[in-house]
Amino acid sequence: GDGDGSRSEPLLDVATNSVGAVDASTSELALAAPLPGRPTDVAATGDTAWVATVDSTSVTGVSTRTRSISRTVPLRGSADAIAVGEGSVWVADGRRGVISRIEAGYERVSERIRVPRSHERAQPSGSLRAPRASLAVGGGAVWLTNRSEDLVRIDSDSGEWTAIPAGRRLDAVTATGDAVWAISSRSATVLRVDAANGAVTDRLSIAARPGAEAPYPLAIAATSRAVWVLNGNTATVTQIDPRTLGVVTTIPIGVDRVPTDIAASGSTAWVSNGDGSIARIDAGAPGAKEIRVGESPERVAAAGATVWVTTTAFDQKLPGGAG
Repeated sequence: GDGDGSRSEPLLDVATNSVGAVDASTSELALAAPLPGRPTDVAATGDTAWVATVDSTSVTGVSTRTRSISRTVPLRGSADAIAVGEGSVWVADGRRGVISRIEAGYERVSERIRVPRSHERAQPSGSLRAPRASLAVGGGAVWLTNRSEDLVRIDSDSGEWTAIPAGRRLDAVTATGDAVWAISSRSATVLRVDAANGAVTDRLSIAARPGAEAPYPLAIAATSRAVWVLNGNTATVTQIDPRTLGVVTTIPIGVDRVPTDIAASGSTAWVSNGDGSIARIDAGAPGAKEIRVGESPERVAAAGATVWVTTTAFDQKLPGGAG
């Protein structure tokens, strides 16, 4: 790659429907592995990424240590979203209203928790849209958005859930130690929720004026250092200071890159782009650095110094959007 982190040749010169791991410090490929179907979501912890696929009733664990698929755990239904934390992998089936728990060290679902179902219409099998559900783990709980006007909190010990009214449809969620952050694409809003008591403490507007050309949040990621919001329409990333709740900067990615998802680790955010690249954004930097990946990245996850990205064919791309 050249000095700005971009590459002229793609890293993932592999088959469609794959997952790859990129070393964040060198921008080099750590591994690439084919998946049993089109990926819908990816979550990472330590040296392992967990991937859900729409064509397979299972989730796949991929390890950088063995450089291969390390586990395949069967599910009873489909998987819209995955999150890792509290000693388990959590998988959401939005249509059926089920959260499956896979405890660390096991290769089977140890618990199935009934939660409110998503009322989103089923999409044609030949194309994918933004998933019916989004999951995050933090503050001793699992947090679920299912495109309703409630944020669902699931106690990681008891499995009991409570619904927190948000007053607007929620499309995605992320969590840090003491805070949960959710986005509403339709109202172009970011919500901050206290992880300890589930109270909505703040509502932040992404757009000064709503409208067809205004930005709307498409995906969100957060660490203790920064909250990052990927915006549709404008294809920009908004960095929010989690302490002051002020907007630090807004960085353009480029509409032609077709950004699809965002992840964060430390003080860095990563954006997957449908044009075959991922963008690296360091807190305080004036712009993004591009790394050529190949195929069409859909989902991205970050754990420590490793960035995971799933790819599929361009015509199967997840467009996302306000819907």
